[in-house]
Amino acid sequence: MSVKSVEAANSAGFIWMFPLTFISSAFVSTATMPTWLATIADANPFTQLTDATRAVYNSQDPGSALWISIAWAIGITAVFATLACRKFNRTNAA
Repeated sequence: MSVKSVEAANSAGFIWMFPLTFISSAFVSTATMPTWLATIADANPFTQLTDATRAVYNSQDPGSALWISIAWAIGITAVFATLACRKFNRTNAA
């Protein structure tokens, strides 16, 4: 609702995903990263989801990574659903 076209909405939706994906354990283990980058990558929701997914696919216990990734999903959904509802109500309030 903040942009004028479908293409702009697509770009706005994915522009934040690329840095988060690259600063995660999706491509490289965080153990091989510099300390400052590993700290950021370990807190990244993509790292938690990647670690949980790898563990499940390899028949291992995902440990807390599964629950942390679920918590991230619920948290992100709650924040952005609230923002979307507010934007929708402001746009249609007339």
